[in-house]
Amino acid sequence: MAAAGITRPTTVADVRKAYLFYPKLSGTPEHVFHIDDRQIPGPAGNVTVRIYTPNPTRGCGPSWFSFSWRGFVAGNLDTHDNPLRSVTNRCECIVVSVDYRLAPENKYPAAPEDAYSATKWVAEHAARYGGDPRRIAVGGTVQAVTWPP
Repeated sequence: MAAAGITRPTTVADVRKAYLFYPKLSGTPEHVFHIDDRQIPGPAGNVTVRIYTPNPTRGCGPSWFSFSWRGFVAGNLDTHDNPLRSVTNRCECIVVSVDYRLAPENKYPAAPEDAYSATKWVAEHAARYGGDPRRIAVGGTVQAVTWPP
């Protein structure tokens, strides 16, 4: 945090600046078989997602969503790119990172609505990416739930 120039974040701008420094602490990004940034329909316009695909030689695998790790306030697809590459490779699953609308500019429930829309979209299009629509998990650093139950 000190290297980012933020020792005690007190504003949203401070938190966002600190998040932008995190990739520098993550080391060299791991190679992932395929990464696709794309726009999908959302409740207030398009939502950007990043889809990490492991080596597909194992057939249809599970999909894992990551969207609770930024607290709906800071970060973007690049701030957590390195750890999500690792998850993709270690778990041999498709990982979808959602670049949801951030608060406070976008009032609640903007971010969860974007995340829900992305979850529905991937469930409907999982096979296109080599995923199994019956094996989707949603999570982040604080929580994880499996869907469908």
